[in-house]
Order: sequence, then C-alpha cells, then structure tokens
Amino acid sequence: MGTNPQLYALYQEDVKGLINTQVVTANYVASPLASGRALPDEGYALNEHVWKALLPPSLRLHANVTLTLSKFFLFEWFPRSPGLYHTPEGAQSRRDAEQFSRRVPVSDLLPAHKLFRGDTGQDREFLEIFEPYGKISMLKGGIGCIRLRSKRLDSGEAWFMSASSSGIAHEGFPVALPEHLYQRYIEQIQVFGALQCNLHGKLQFLPEPLVELYRGYRGVPQLYLLVDQLEPIQTKKGSSELLVTAGIGFLSSYEGQEKMYASYATFDPSNPHSVDETAAWLEETYVQGLYQGSVATDFDEQMLRFANATFSLNGLMRNELNHHAVQAFVNKLYIQGADAAHLFAGLNRIQEVHIERLEKMEQHGGVNIRGSNISVGGDVVGHDKTVISNVSTEQVDNLFLPVEQAVRAASPAQQAPAEAKVAELKKEVAKGKNADDSVMAKLVDGIVGLVPSAVSAIVSAFGSPILGGIAGPVTKFALDKIQGK
Repeated sequence: MGTNPQLYALYQEDVKGLINTQVVTANYVASPLASGRALPDEGYALNEHVWKALLPPSLRLHANVTLTLSKFFLFEWFPRSPGLYHTPEGAQSRRDAEQFSRRVPVSDLLPAHKLFRGDTGQDREFLEIFEPYGKISMLKGGIGCIRLRSKRLDSGEAWFMSASSSGIAHEGFPVALPEHLYQRYIEQIQVFGALQCNLHGKLQFLPEPLVELYRGYRGVPQLYLLVDQLEPIQTKKGSSELLVTAGIGFLSSYEGQEKMYASYATFDPSNPHSVDETAAWLEETYVQGLYQGSVATDFDEQMLRFANATFSLNGLMRNELNHHAVQAFVNKLYIQGADAAHLFAGLNRIQEVHIERLEKMEQHGGVNIRGSNISVGGDVVGHDKTVISNVSTEQVDNLFLPVEQAVRAASPAQQAPAEAKVAELKKEVAKGKNADDSVMAKLVDGIVGLVPSAVSAIVSAFGSPILGGIAGPVTKFALDKIQGK
C-alpha cells in the first residue's frame, strides 16, 4: 500500500513512552502519603513561578506546605505529564519538535477542524504533522491532558484537576478538589470551560510509582494541591483564551506492517460539544477514515470515547484492562523481554493499589473485589489478616504474564520445560488458601533453575498482596534463596 506523507510511525522508544505515560498516570493518583509537620505558607499567581519553586534547583516547595494559587483557571482536565512542560528538558523538546513539523492543508481530505488559540479564535484548516522525532519530542514536551474520575484519598473522595494561570490546561498545576467543592463548582467549570478562582490548600506528596516504566521523565516532584478553600473570581475573560489538548496513540497497518502512531487535537472546553467533536474526529475521520487504524490510548476516564482502546484510562484506573488484548498489543509491536515484563509489572502495581486500599479498611464477613474476581474470606482488619480463598484464572494469568514473558525469552531447550512448570505453578496458586506450599516452592526453584532471568518476574509476582497472602514459609524460603539471601 502506498505511503501517505502525512503519517509517520512512532519509533519503539516512542511507543513505550506513550504507554508508559498512560500507566504511570494511573499510579500517580494511587496513594497519597499522610500529612506531617506544618510549614510556612506560599502564594503564587503564575504557572511559571509555582513550578520554578517546585522544580530543581529551587525545590522550595515540599509536602505539607500551605499554598495559595491566585487568579488561576480551574479545569476539569488534568495534565497528562504534570510539570514536564516547565522543565528545561520539556522546553527543549518542544523547540526540537518545531524543527520536525509541517503544516498540511486538509480542506481536500477532511472537513475543516476548528481549533482555537489565544485571542484570535481562528479556523485551522490544517494538521500539525510531526516526523517521528518530532512526535516523541512533543510527548517529552509535556503537552496533553486527561480527564479523571474521583479518587478516594484518606480524607475522602477527591477530583484531580488542573489549575492554570495561562488558561492552557496542560501548563497548569495539579490540584485535587474534595467532593463537596467539586459538586459546588463543577457546573460552572463545565459551562465556562474553566473557573477563575483563588485556590488554597496543602501540598500532598505522591510517592514514585514502585515500578518505573521505560525511563519515564524524572526530576519532577510528584506534588499536588489538596484544596480546602476555593474563592471564585468574576471575570470577563473570553472562552477563546481557554485551551485543552488531547492526544491519542493508535495502531495502523496503513504502511503494510502494523505500527503505532500518534495524533493530537486542541479544543475549546467552554464549547459543550467540542470534546465530543474532537474525539469523533480523531477516531472516525483521522484514525479510521484516513489510516484504517484503531485507538490504543485515550484521554478521558469519565466517558468511554473509544470502545476498543487497549490502554483506556477507564480500564487502567479500574484495573479492568483486557490483558489478552494487552498481550496481543505487545506481540504486534514486538515489545519483548524486560520491556514487556516491566509493562505487566506496572499494570499489576495498579491492581495491588486496589487491594492495599481494601486492606486499610476494616471489613467483616468477606470482601469481594470487583473487576478482578478475587474473594477474600473471613474478617479483614488493617494489615493483620488477609486470607485469599481463591483466585480466578484471569487473575492468575495477569500475575504471571511477566514470568511467561521471561520464559519466552529463554533458549528453546529451556523454554518448554519452564513453561510446563509455570503452568503447574499457576494451577497451584489458583487454589488460594488451599495451595500446597511445598509444591509452590519446588516449582519456583525449578523455574529459576531453568530460566535464571525469571527471578525478578517471579519475585515481583509473589510480592503482590494476592500471592503474598498465599505463599507459606517454604515458598518464602525459596524466594529468598533465588534472590541470594
């Protein structure tokens, strides 16, 4: 099939970076640390100033600092890569991207796609096209937003959003609105696109995700503002000055072999139809119409916009991804060995967060964890008692995907017997509390004896609350042994 000059496939590093951001975002809002000692108040009126105080070399802002953001626009959209836009690396990446961009008129190919920027509110009947290096540079430049559902914090339900002095959502600072403030102001935010206001609260620190995927961006402290006071401001500011950018990744075999590509679109959040039109245009006209492709990553957890997106935010946050679809994606794009193992370990970490939260809650008479089909029998009080009565086949498959990836990378002579032992181990752990501890230990030792490179994957699997609750003293001894302890 002929090559269309408007479309450029992502390099392998681009693909991993795109998926990494999606998965790490799910970990980003997973589990805030508890508050500590009080620190002096800080106040800022510009995005650049608050981020300068937070980022190296200043590092002026820390967890538990009381912070006021003055005359910021509050969006219901959350920065896809919080803070990256304001790093020197992010700025340089965007400058680099401009060297690899081109304006392509679309009037002969597509219906006009109306975008807005700045004061002029102009029609843009063209596409910004980036060659592969330009695409990854834009991702590393910090553009793009996502919309999230509420998250449960220790203080209650909260909504993660962006507060931006510039009116551009991805340039803003991540904030979390408690449920009562969200319900009071969300209608105004949705009607006007954003609410200009003064925000006051305390900075909360989110720990680094336990699994770093594919060399994600570093050097940005993972802090957000947990808002306790919101003061609306009357303003005549035009909606054309508000801007949200949404990005997707998609698979296409337009050039023959199936590859991954990226596309971006900017919309006016004050227009109630703009996000729907943008999503429809991206999928129906651009991805499906021009390139006969399918969306892989999306940008909205609140609404299902791309029915078959492999890495949908809704599926990620709810721990409901179709892991067989994920495996097919990995196979199609030849993500192998450690890269694939790290990806599945990252997905397993999201799953563990759901279980860890339940362990912190006092429950009686059993707990049913929806979406992962895990039943926990008996009383669950804090971290003192976690009894796994049974584990579903799907859950076992998900936990052992990294192990199976490591085994597939082994030599043919070792692969077959190792796969057989992995199958036996999966069958045994599926018994839950009835699993034979000695059998599990023997199989763990046998797998590592055949495939030494599988050590980290096995240890990671048994480090999950599910398998950790099944493993007895013999299995734990075997795990220590394979780690050289």
